Amino acid sequence: MIGGEPKTLKSWLALEIAVSVATGTDALGHFRNDGEPRRVLIFSGEGGPEVMTDRLMHLARAKGLTETDLDNAPLHVIYDTAPIVDERFINTVNYHLGEFQPDLIIVDPLYRYLTAETDLKSLASTGEMLNRLQQMTYGRGASILIPHHFNRTDRHDLLRLSGAGSAEWADTWLLLEHRETPDLHTGTF
Repeated sequence: MIGGEPKTLKSWLALEIAVSVATGTDALGHFRNDGEPRRVLIFSGEGGPEVMTDRLMHLARAKGLTETDLDNAPLHVIYDTAPIVDERFINTVNYHLGEFQPDLIIVDPLYRYLTAETDLKSLASTGEMLNRLQQMTYGRGASILIPHHFNRTDRHDLLRLSGAGSAEWADTWLLLEHRETPDLHTGTF
């Protein structure tokens, strides 16, 4: 899980990790990669193809990569959203696990892949969704990364993740916050 308040750049961080994994480059200029490109599958629930292409190119250029480098990277983006328990989502994940064999799967953001009936206050309801995704990928060599929103302001830990179940499900997490108040009008963070 990558958790944070709105505009803490959760999706940007997930994409930075995606580009690094897919191109074999270091993440954030600090976390070393072995140079071996790995396959990345992104379920993108916000922004659409134009926004995604722009963000991926921006991150690639910051690493000194070209458009061709990015085009040749084993990175695949799916823009169609469906709940994690929906047959369409399950079939898409299973197809790509078999054909593409991703090493990393990003589902961004979590709320776009929940059902309308999901009770975010219920540990069992949210946990069932997340466990379903984990069961599909278990033993297939794919790690899962999910950007998710905070809903509380009284603490800075996993329990700030929106709804029950996410904190309990996550075995690895990054929690983001700004050092300084961002200027949303100019895009300065």
